[in-house]
Amino acid sequence: ISILLLFILMGEISGQVSFLAEYRIGIFTPEIKNFNEIYGNDEFLPTLVVGLGANQTYLVARYNLYEETGKSLVTGVDLDGDASWRQEYITIGLRSYEQKPVYFELAYAIGKAEETITTETPEYTALNSSWTAQDIRGGAIALGINIPFGMGFQFSGEITYVYLPVTSIDDKKINTGGRQLSLGLTWTL
Repeated sequence: ISILLLFILMGEISGQVSFLAEYRIGIFTPEIKNFNEIYGNDEFLPTLVVGLGANQTYLVARYNLYEETGKSLVTGVDLDGDASWRQEYITIGLRSYEQKPVYFELAYAIGKAEETITTETPEYTALNSSWTAQDIRGGAIALGINIPFGMGFQFSGEITYVYLPVTSIDDKKINTGGRQLSLGLTWTL
């Protein structure tokens, strides 16, 4: 809240408080080892972004929801089953337009993920599982470009990397985040 008040104060002093709303859709590539084998390659991730800024800097918040379904997978066995993945994460950070129309964003990320794997093959139902990770914390970095086309609207392209680590059963760090290449529509007031 203190950062938000600082931005409002800076805007009042300079007379330039701005509001930003953005919708993005992009190709998301998670960094989980066998993710693509189960769920397929590079799925779409919608993102909603809002921000409040002064001068060339915005305090921005993003909401991402990634849901995917796939097939149960055990090497060398043909299973009749399903897998589902649901992940939500929010990032809060600063976006700088010092080199307009290019921007740079650095953010804190927090999220949760859950996976359910089931099989109907009787001899393998012991493999049914459910996994949940709450309160995953990490960071994000983005580089983008906005191209204005009128009435406060801008077309945008962006490359984002999100790091949301969880610790596996064997004490290895696994990044549930990944890379995103996205296009969006931005509106500023």
